[in-house]
Amino acid sequence: MTNRDFEILYKNVCVETCNKELNAAFNHLKELITETNNSFWEEQRGELENTYLNMLKYATDAIQDPNQESIYKNIQIQLLELADTVRNQFFTKNSNNIVYQHKRTSPLLHFSWPETFNIQEHHTQLFHVLWLTEKYDKEFSNHIKDLLADPSIDEGCKCTYIAAIMLGLIRTFDEEKFHLLLDKIDDPIKSIKQRALIGIIFCTNIHSARINIYSKLSSRMQYMFDNEDIAENLQKTIIQILLSKETDKITKKMNDTLPDLIKNSSLKELKKNKINIEDLINEGNEMSIINPKWDSIMENSGVSDKMMELSNLQMEGGDIFMSTFASLKNFAFFNTIENWFLPFFHQTIAKKYELNDSDFAQQLTGLLNESVFLCNSDKYSMIYSINEMPNQYKEMIKNTFQMEKDQLGELKNANLPTAYSEENNIARMYIQDLFRFYNLYFFKKDFSNPFLSIKNFNDNILIQNNPKSKEIKLAIIDFFIKKEYYQQAIQLLTTLSEKQPTQIDYLQKIAFCYQQQGDYDNAITYYQKAETLQSGTLWNLKRLAYCLKCNKKYEDSLFYYQQCETLSPDDLNIQSNIGYCLINLQRYQEALKIFFKIEYLAPENNNAAKAIGWCSFVCNKLEQAEKYYLKSAEDKRNETDWMNIGHIQLCLNKKDEAIQYYKKAYLKIDSDPKKFSQLFNEDKIYLTQNGIEEKNIPLYKDYILYKISQTEA
Repeated sequence: MTNRDFEILYKNVCVETCNKELNAAFNHLKELITETNNSFWEEQRGELENTYLNMLKYATDAIQDPNQESIYKNIQIQLLELADTVRNQFFTKNSNNIVYQHKRTSPLLHFSWPETFNIQEHHTQLFHVLWLTEKYDKEFSNHIKDLLADPSIDEGCKCTYIAAIMLGLIRTFDEEKFHLLLDKIDDPIKSIKQRALIGIIFCTNIHSARINIYSKLSSRMQYMFDNEDIAENLQKTIIQILLSKETDKITKKMNDTLPDLIKNSSLKELKKNKINIEDLINEGNEMSIINPKWDSIMENSGVSDKMMELSNLQMEGGDIFMSTFASLKNFAFFNTIENWFLPFFHQTIAKKYELNDSDFAQQLTGLLNESVFLCNSDKYSMIYSINEMPNQYKEMIKNTFQMEKDQLGELKNANLPTAYSEENNIARMYIQDLFRFYNLYFFKKDFSNPFLSIKNFNDNILIQNNPKSKEIKLAIIDFFIKKEYYQQAIQLLTTLSEKQPTQIDYLQKIAFCYQQQGDYDNAITYYQKAETLQSGTLWNLKRLAYCLKCNKKYEDSLFYYQQCETLSPDDLNIQSNIGYCLINLQRYQEALKIFFKIEYLAPENNNAAKAIGWCSFVCNKLEQAEKYYLKSAEDKRNETDWMNIGHIQLCLNKKDEAIQYYKKAYLKIDSDPKKFSQLFNEDKIYLTQNGIEEKNIPLYKDYILYKISQTEA
């Protein structure tokens, strides 16, 4: 059996056990044990299966057993724990994964707790033991509790130990690890509290199904729900984690924006003055006041809107520096796994890696320590880049972070964005540290990436059983809609709507999400449900009419747009859509009245002029059609507009003028004769209505193409 097959079978055992399909689980566990050739485990499995069979006999014989539920859960737990043990032994023996290589070769597994704990001597050892130990016993857990409570142990080290517990728990379920993290979710040290909470969020998302089987663990989770501060922190932290979904999008925006900057001729002046690209990014936040000249450079470059968008993403907590620092993770510091989780700045540990100890390094370290825009990992990248940094950039970088410090000092008690409150800032930086580890660490493929399991959190026990479940889900839904993750929003909204089927807001949001995905059938269904519950809402009516129009149900669309008109008679967009529906229903005279009204109220309306031109043409009002089509702006005309003007000129017997307009239509479709012929033939009926004999239409078309080819030559 391959390692992959073994893992699939192991997961089947877990799913089947959690789904109460124990017969299948026992059979699949037997297959796993056979691969290890361990008779002791098979004996355990057999005894457990016999216990289960006896329980089944009692149940089917209708014998009442008040302990049946607890016995059943205990069987589930023992079955799962045995499967975990078998899996661990199999992979420790057979896997080339870096985790199991460490487990096979590391003497750290013989670790014993020292009477006095020395950070430099035991830090790496302890991290590896916490990370690699599959299951903690009570004695081991008590040692860790004492360690994390010891005021003499450095905060930075404690933070890495919380990360180590999470790493191990992500790999294999362990109730004791969960309890250790739960112990720290209201720790007075905020960095420890936030890391413990993030660990719980990720691990419950991975192990939700198993948690329900462990009664003590499930009941302890209730504390998180009953504590108002923790419940609020949970909601904010989940949104911070979800923001990581945006990292790839942000990276693409960065990659699209920076080449525009580099191509800009003004950038040469920036380079001459030793101004860094990073300064331009930060300029969009608070730093533009330092050098007003940059504003004009950005404006002239044509990328100021993109930079503002990146700035806004950063201020809401988005990770805009992932691509910038991805290439700066090759220092020896990052070869040691625990350093990826180390808060900035831990002098004792970090200085082992030949940190430049100059005055500049110390000054920059102090400034970076107070920066809220870089995560811990990127701060270490920056500080270890000093040795490779040209001297002319050093002072500029120091000034940049000094400016940030000064600006944040002014904003601290004013309008600093929520994403940069102290707790959110700690959480955001740690989440970005984790994201870099799981995406940039050399052995990243050997780790199960928890970010891949955060599609919507809908099945997470932290949300399912939470009294504030509704508020958390609504916050997540708003995030999904804002970031255009419409399918995930629909999934969450559907669960809420099932509980409150008459909640109009849910129905409208579901409809909107379907609309944004182009699924107009479902959008119409939900908009109509909302309309049934509360009729006459302009917002809902307009979108219902729009979706019907997109589905080419013009009669129905017209009905709802006319209702919109009664609510907002001066809305020219509604008028325009009424006219559009009338055109598609071939009610051209009525459409003309609508577009004349728009043209009167908004003479500059280009679309109204074109619509009047078309309706006039099909109503045999050629001079009027010519007047209004020629009134439309040339730069706003598409191939259909040029074709229609050509038709009008042809029907007015202005052949030379017609050829010129047809040629412009021809060029708009990349000089494609087949597409031109198709467009021309679509209008046969209107040409014949305006005096062109049907038998001559193919001749006219060929004549036009012939004349166009002559002028091109």
